[in-house]
Amino acid sequence: MSETITIYCKNNNTYKEVPIGSSLLDIYSLVGAPLRLRPMNAQVNNKTEGLTFRCWHPKDVEYVDYTQLSGMRTYVRSLCHIFSKAVNDVLPSATLNLEHPISKGYYCVIHNGKDIDEETIGKIKKRMREIIDADLPFHLKTIRTIDAAVLFRERGMNDKARLIESAGMPYTSYYELDGYINYFYGCLTPSTGYIQVLTWFPISTACCCVCLKGRIRRNWNRSSAKIKCFRFIRSI
Repeated sequence: MSETITIYCKNNNTYKEVPIGSSLLDIYSLVGAPLRLRPMNAQVNNKTEGLTFRCWHPKDVEYVDYTQLSGMRTYVRSLCHIFSKAVNDVLPSATLNLEHPISKGYYCVIHNGKDIDEETIGKIKKRMREIIDADLPFHLKTIRTIDAAVLFRERGMNDKARLIESAGMPYTSYYELDGYINYFYGCLTPSTGYIQVLTWFPISTACCCVCLKGRIRRNWNRSSAKIKCFRFIRSI
């Protein structure tokens, strides 16, 4: 049995023999790192896969950076996981809802039972920077959906539990970051260090998070702070 497989890289029209089971990240170096910018994911036989995906059979591979829509989505999902982790670390009793896209960003709500002041926002910002600087890995895990639902409910993520149950799949994949779990429809970057340059904007009533420009509003019911995140800052 051959110990290598043939990979065709569409980016530079290159065929390369690589060890069986090589990850897309390993293969990227072997085919000559064909992109000017860091890859975010890859199209494998025309299907989007994360860079930790391993190839066991011959494949056509096209690497994607953040200037392409698929790459941008991977970047933003990874950023959202970092943001969620930072909020959980700073406000462990709070609930964060990344509700819906709005103007190239996301409308977010932090339910904390009290106002979110600028000092707290500064702590979240600092924690995000620490997580990114540590270049922590995003671990992709797959378990039975019934077990995943229990796991998310134990963490207070009832909406995530309902979401994966409604998909009707026997198994569910989720991402773990330094003990914090989350569920996404698509892939993430291999690690937090892929979120390289952070742009923060001053906040009076404005809250700005990494690569997102936003506004914090207070006192709808004094039990939540609403962050309208918009405009993705493309700086890598």
